[in-house]
Amino acid sequence: MIVRDVIRVRDVMHRDVVTVRPEAPIREAAEKLEILGPEAALLPVVENGRIVGAVAWADIAAHRDTMRGGADIEGITAGPDRLPPERVEQVMQPGLSFCYEDQYLSEARRVMEQDGYRHIPVLGRDRHLVGEVRMTDLNDRAGETPR
Repeated sequence: MIVRDVIRVRDVMHRDVVTVRPEAPIREAAEKLEILGPEAALLPVVENGRIVGAVAWADIAAHRDTMRGGADIEGITAGPDRLPPERVEQVMQPGLSFCYEDQYLSEARRVMEQDGYRHIPVLGRDRHLVGEVRMTDLNDRAGETPR
């Protein structure tokens, strides 16, 4: 038996999840994604403690391209201060893959591998956001034997 089959997600998750509200300006989401760096593929969009979607650089770029009538990814990556004033809810993807805090690490890995994410939000059974688990957390525990 390996550890990921006996350890629960809550035992390795990070509780300090960076999120954004649906009514926040796109600029705020871009600033947060910029600070988080390349490891953050998606930024959870949270309303009243519950995940309502996610936003990524690609969503922001696609929205800006639509507004300008042409592609301009350089304007997006040049800095969040050059973004339009629209709100996150206008560009976010509805829904997001997640796992529950009481699931085993192997179940969280399956979700990440199936959906192609390096990190996913962790929810309590009340479906409120309680943390985040990263593939690196799972890889750090892979192959360990329980003590």
